[in-house]
Amino acid sequence: MEDIIIISTKSTFLNEAAPTTNYGNNTPIYLGISSNHHWDDLIEFDLTTCPPASSIKTALFYLNCLSVTGTGGTGTVKRCTASWVEATVTWGTKPANTGDYGITNLTATGARSVDITTLVKEWKAGTYNNYGIYLSATSTNGNSSGFGSDDYATEAERPRLVITPSVPSGGILNWFFSEAWRKHDKLWQPKLILPKEEYSY
Repeated sequence: MEDIIIISTKSTFLNEAAPTTNYGNNTPIYLGISSNHHWDDLIEFDLTTCPPASSIKTALFYLNCLSVTGTGGTGTVKRCTASWVEATVTWGTKPANTGDYGITNLTATGARSVDITTLVKEWKAGTYNNYGIYLSATSTNGNSSGFGSDDYATEAERPRLVITPSVPSGGILNWFFSEAWRKHDKLWQPKLILPKEEYSY
């Protein structure tokens, strides 16, 4: 079964030096530490098309690094524990976050990935609500990176999840066909075609 690619439709960065400013429409967005203030990030994915937790083999979180200052930006992938609104969230109103699901390392331009299989499975299993990812900057002072946001003109440059399903089983097949039927045009009706009578008496 082919990989499932989910493009983010919600992302922004948070600027500690401007705690009341919203950057929801910015692209690129930034991760790092500059002049002793942090640039952290919020990114969320709609997991409707993601298979059940039991049918996820791997889930890779990709960012496309567009620019590097110094040695680049690094950050810890955390789980948001509250909802946020892209158009209004600021450093001062950012959601609480927790956990350590890996390190994103944007030290060179191009696509960079982090394995967040555990986090995506937790979301899909209902262990935690999906409020998205919080990237907490861990760079040293003067090092940061810019990367494509959900508003970036080229879709391939936007944040994404690449889900690799496990070997198809009854569970994933049932999910696949139920999703296909749910989205199908309900006006379509199957027709029963009977064989023609071709006997003569």
